[in-house]
Amino acid sequence: LSMAHWFSSWNHDVLSRPNVRVSIQDGRTFLRWNPAAYDVITLEPMAPVQAGVVNLYSREFYELGKSRLKEGGLIMQWLPLHLVGGDDAKSIIKTFQAVFPHVSVWNSFLTRIVLLVGSRHPVVADKTRFDILMQNGDLRKSAEQMAVYSFLDLLDFFMTTGDQLESYLDHAEMITDDRPILEHSPVTLLPPLQWETDESFINLLRHRVDHFPDMAGLHSAERAPLNRHLNIRTAQRLAVFSRRYHGPGEEAFAVKNYPAGLEAMRIDLENLGDRP
Repeated sequence: LSMAHWFSSWNHDVLSRPNVRVSIQDGRTFLRWNPAAYDVITLEPMAPVQAGVVNLYSREFYELGKSRLKEGGLIMQWLPLHLVGGDDAKSIIKTFQAVFPHVSVWNSFLTRIVLLVGSRHPVVADKTRFDILMQNGDLRKSAEQMAVYSFLDLLDFFMTTGDQLESYLDHAEMITDDRPILEHSPVTLLPPLQWETDESFINLLRHRVDHFPDMAGLHSAERAPLNRHLNIRTAQRLAVFSRRYHGPGEEAFAVKNYPAGLEAMRIDLENLGDRP
């Protein structure tokens, strides 16, 4: 904390704000003994497979977090795919989804880190709200540092929703306080290889084909072009992974034939029954 002022241009001098309160304590213990309710709870602990960190990825912890959310609140969990194995990632998502009625998966472009967002009610991306918030200079500056210049750029962080992942998570184990399976992960001995990380990422990204987040504040004429652009961006991401991606549409993505690649994935998802 004493070094925070050196990063004021990035953190907007957050510690000097009158509405900021800092508590140095284990986050789970803090939630357990503090009855306050929150609009947003965010989690970015150490790597999930490190000793003790599993306590922030268990079903019991997620239930505690949900009990501390205000009506309309949400919780966001950090899931670094490059630091966990494929089975670990599935277990984390399945455990998270078992607690929260509405789950969505988000990430930043070309990273292997995803964010799980859980809530009692659907999270809706509102273009009108986005346009209003982007008029705030500090928020706009932060958004532009992440290459978010438009509503489309924001939606490009979206990957999928939990209801699309049933077959993907079918055989995953649940993480509980008395079964902290992440601490026994093979990754504790050997970090995941690049292709394993990419495979975990692609298994989530593929569900974005023809699948879009809940949206509001759009004119009827805006929705179809927006969906089309999102599908093209999905194909572009898959094209980036074409050297490692082996699956429906791989040859088309490799030569940037996005429509053909998307159609191949669309057919595969329908055949697998991965559309609710």
